Amino acid sequence: MKNYILLSNKFEGYVVYGFNVAGYLVHFENCTLNMTIKQTEYTLQSLGQCLVIDEFGKWVKNNGFKIVKVEEDLSFERFWLEYDNPRDKFKCEPLWKWLPDAHKQYVFHNIKAYKRYMKKNKDWYNQLLPETYLKNSWRSEWDKITEKK
Repeated sequence: MKNYILLSNKFEGYVVYGFNVAGYLVHFENCTLNMTIKQTEYTLQSLGQCLVIDEFGKWVKNNGFKIVKVEEDLSFERFWLEYDNPRDKFKCEPLWKWLPDAHKQYVFHNIKAYKRYMKKNKDWYNQLLPETYLKNSWRSEWDKITEKK
């Protein structure tokens, strides 16, 4: 994912826009402190002009805003901390290095869904070993699994 922070001297704080690998807006977060209702409405209404990364760039330029690109941390260390099941690190690191960046982005997205699944099924489901997750389960659509396996 490519994240951009929008800055302006018209408000305090920032707005985050996140685009997937195909260049489509998939994340929006308003982190401003004193944005007026009018500014907030304008920002939300302008989302239609920012659905594709190229259009977002034009919109930023035409409105005199400043953006800062935020590099996403796709490191193994981040995976290890977020997955939070520290076993067999030496087996997992080579598996992580083998994954392309787009797949690593999906892994981070999917870990959140996996954790929701585990919480929902905590009475009977135990977390997979990280090696098993990286080999077999990172592609699973955990939010769509409704029945016990």
